[in-house]
Amino acid sequence: MDRNQAINKMAYAMTERPRCFYVKGKPFFLNPATLGMIQVCTPLLRDLSVDHELANLSAEGEILRVCNDDRMKVCVLIAYRTCRTKEEIYNEPRIAKLANYLNSYMPLADMASILIYIINEIQSSVDDIEEALGITDERRWL
Repeated sequence: MDRNQAINKMAYAMTERPRCFYVKGKPFFLNPATLGMIQVCTPLLRDLSVDHELANLSAEGEILRVCNDDRMKVCVLIAYRTCRTKEEIYNEPRIAKLANYLNSYMPLADMASILIYIINEIQSSVDDIEEALGITDERRWL
């Protein structure tokens, strides 16, 4: 991959368009997984009670279980992903208010779908950035 392709791939990974979802008819937008957002979300994802053995047997079932057992944590993660600016990310009352709203009104199946989207998008962005930086090539040699 030449330098321009690498730069374009990295830029694409960091500048995707927001995805819309609705809770009680109110629109919310999941903003792209930028490097900063990945840094914010990674500890939140690691804090979820995922059983990796169950996930290998039934990923959808495990995601539903995680959303049920860690509902508020998932709502906080989704709330962070709606942030557009650093100011919004650091606005803890905003995050708490939105997480409580999502916790009260978002159906479990919708929450699970959004969590799957968030996990896949973050992994895809990380993969694209690693490939653009040549990190995947280095791993092959290890």
